[in-house]
Amino acid sequence: HLELALVHEIEAAGLRGDAAALALRSILSTVGGFLVGALRDESSSPVELRPAALWSTTSGDISDETIEALSLPTDHEAVFTTTLEAVVAVHIPA
Repeated sequence: HLELALVHEIEAAGLRGDAAALALRSILSTVGGFLVGALRDESSSPVELRPAALWSTTSGDISDETIEALSLPTDHEAVFTTTLEAVVAVHIPA
């Protein structure tokens, strides 16, 4: 059971009670949210709603370099790793 295994790890890291519950729920919500995003086929979205189209119409104080990067397809693995590491760092002290 995934949740039970995670709780054992969270408690082994020193968290108990509300802190352990919040850590578990934060980790599970992060994983669940990324599964939805990663499994969604971006090509099924209308062309005008894809990141490249949306960011190409952006104006303001955003650099061309940032707009170009945001126009590229999402690297779900990199975003997941960065986010999960941040969630764990907040809830489980090193």
